[in-house]
Formats: sequence, C-alpha cells, structure tokens
Amino acid sequence: MRVSRRTLKDGRTKPLIEIKDPTVLDALPGQMKLRIGVFKGKITIRAHVDEERIKAREKDFLETLMKGEPLQLGSLFHGGGMLDYALHSGLERVGISSYTKLAVEWDPRYIGSSYANNPQFFREDSIIINGPIQDSVLPADLSLHILTGGVPCVGASKSGISKNGLTHPEEHDQAGSMFYYFLRYIEAMNPAVITLENVVEYASSASMAIIRSVLNQWGYTLRETVLNGNQLGAFENRDRLAMIATSKGLDAMNLFPEVRSVAKKPDTLADIVEQFSAEDEIWKDYDYLRVKADRDKAAGKGFAMQELDLTAQKVGTIGRGYAKVRSTEPRIKHPTDEKLTRLLTLTEHCAVKGAPASIIAGNSNTVGHEILGQGVIIPAFEAVFVELGIEMLTQIGLTVGTMAANDEWFDSDILYLTAEQQEMPQAAAIDLDRYPHIVHFADDSIALIGGHRPALAQAA
Repeated sequence: MRVSRRTLKDGRTKPLIEIKDPTVLDALPGQMKLRIGVFKGKITIRAHVDEERIKAREKDFLETLMKGEPLQLGSLFHGGGMLDYALHSGLERVGISSYTKLAVEWDPRYIGSSYANNPQFFREDSIIINGPIQDSVLPADLSLHILTGGVPCVGASKSGISKNGLTHPEEHDQAGSMFYYFLRYIEAMNPAVITLENVVEYASSASMAIIRSVLNQWGYTLRETVLNGNQLGAFENRDRLAMIATSKGLDAMNLFPEVRSVAKKPDTLADIVEQFSAEDEIWKDYDYLRVKADRDKAAGKGFAMQELDLTAQKVGTIGRGYAKVRSTEPRIKHPTDEKLTRLLTLTEHCAVKGAPASIIAGNSNTVGHEILGQGVIIPAFEAVFVELGIEMLTQIGLTVGTMAANDEWFDSDILYLTAEQQEMPQAAAIDLDRYPHIVHFADDSIALIGGHRPALAQAA
C-alpha cells in the first residue's frame, strides 16, 4: 500500500492511496461493496455488511442442499397452507426435503386448519405466530433458507379497489402496509430464496415497485411471471402473479418464462362434480342475483354471472367469500329447472383448484371456502417449485441432460425424456437405481432426478 498524491486542475493536491498488494485484492472479489475505515495510523478494509449477509445466506443454503438436510422455510400470511403445500410438494418431487420453520397468520381458524391438516409441514422446532403480522415480534437469531408470502390483495384486486373506493392499493387501512412487514421479515431472516404471489394487478402497484427496489439493493435477482390455472393443470381459470427472488450469487437459477405443467386439467365440469338428485335441497333459486346481473349490465359494469352446465371446460376465479353466493362466481345449473343452481361443494372447490380435500378437512363450509378462495392454484405453483428445485440441484453441481441427436445418453444427474424417447430401446438401458425420483409432466415427459452425490457433500 502506498500513499501518493493527485494534483487537481485548480492546483490543489489530494492524497491518493494505492493498493497494489495482490493478497489484499484477491481477498476482495470484484463488484463487491466495501466498508473502509480510516483511523490514525491504519486503514481497515472489509466487505460491506450487505456483502457479508449475501455470502452467509448463500453458503448456508448451498451447504444444506449438499448435505441433503431439510431446507427451513418461512411462511408469511400463511392462510390454510396452500402455498406451502405447493412448495413442499414441488421440492419433494425432486428429492429436496423441507419443513416450515416459521409460519405467521392472523386468523386462528386458518393456521389451526393448516397445523391439523398438514402435519408434514411442521416439526417440533417449528414456530407459529398467530396474530397480526404488524404486532409480531421477529424471532431473534433465526435465519431461513426460503421465505414465502402471499401479501394480502384486498386493496389491489379489481373487486377490492372497487368495493373500497381506493385510488391505489396502499390506501387500504389494513392491507396497504403489508408489503412493509414482508420486507421486515426478509431483512431479519435473510433467506437465499424468496417467493411472492398475488393478484396480477399487484405487479403495477407502488408496493411491488418498492419490493423490487429494496430486494435489488439487498442483493437479490428477481424474476416474475403470470401463472394461469388452466394452462398449468387446474380447472379454475385464474391468473396469479408469481415472483421468485434469488440471492445474486445464485444468479444461474433461471425459472421463467418456462414452467412445465405437472398436472393434467380435467376436460369438463362433469369430471369434477359430485352427484345430487334433482330434488336435493342443495339446488336453490337465486333470483336476486339475476336481478343484480341485469342491473350491472345496464350500468355497464361488465360483471356477469357464471351459471355452468356439466359441459363447461373451465370455471372463473373463485374468491374468499364464495360461500356468500356472489353474482360473478360459478354456480352449477340444475339439470332440468333453469331457475335453480347450486354452489360448488368444498370437495368440488378443492378439485377445481387442484387441492387435496384433506387440506380443508374439519372446517365449516364457510371457512373451507375462505381457505380455498384466498389460496393459490396448487398445481400451478407446484410446477414452479419443481423447476425451482431442479435449479437448486444444479447449484450444487448436478448436471442436466437429454437424449442427444445421435441417440446416445449423456452421463447426467438429471435426465429429461419425452414420451417418445421413453419408448426407445436406449431408455430401457437406463439405470433407474441411480435416479430415485421421477417427475411426471402433463405432456407425458419425465425428468429422472439423481440422488445427492456423496462427493458433493464431502466437497462442502
């Protein structure tokens, strides 16, 4: 290190410190923020605290993956656990174990349902915070590998903005500030991977703009897409914003725009419905909804009823208040009486969202529909987490291959086979013992996933 000087245009001189020692430079990788302290008789150069946090979260994340230990997840705005279900299931398909270390949810009915119906999420050291997130005390010295959040959308959805007379989502007296608490937990938990889901309109909100800006400053790479339920195996034609943020050192993890469906969509409503006799009390005359629909049409509001017969190939979005019988949400037509319709049952509501019926077991009709109505399309997000899991495995050295043009197989840890390739003679020669996990996609292609290699764990 040498202190020299630089002469400015106006004749003044300023000291210039030159660092030429390669041992110092090698310890400070390029494009790293530094913290430099100047004291009497010495100068200290350290990585900035942000860089230390980035390095720490990536190291812990990769070491946990390489050892085959379960990833620790945090779940904000947990609801009934539908996003968690998709995440755990998607990772499990590719051989990555995980559990919910932290869950935060204000409604005791929802978190109670999830705890009872999703025992695979939780372990003895899981922390459950039941109360408003703004009143919660962040657990001390807790770090997580993945943090998920479905920030409440009541102020961002079209119906929420219309119903509450808002000019922007942040005006909502309860949900408007939720993005702030989402960021607080990220800062405290320092996860390597973050996932967020919301209504599509949230992408253009000030809240989302702030989330993007802050996460970028904290060293995350963000990717966003819109997931459609029908395209990814569900009967509900629901669009949802999905964001994945990965720590910048994991930048090779590239998810979007390709997300392959892991479920096949039912063809018609007839494939889903339960059977009820024409005389069953479930059929009702909702004449007041027809009157409202006519009134909305005359006012040019664009809200129309969804009265569907069994040949319907999709249903529209079903929201949290479905049990209230609202005019724009789907109802099934009576087979003979045009005045009678009925709501989907809880079992049918699960089916259109691709959710297991067990996820709302033991709940009343109202609470069950609330959990499902505010939950995600499980096959859509499960597909995202399958892709995310495969990208995670590539971060610890697993290689990806397909059948080559000359029909020879690469010596890869993850192999993709189309439906046609699975019937070729070469496929029969694959050592399936090497691939303990098989992911089946909706187009009948598969991915063979190799186990965690001991050499990788030793290298850690």
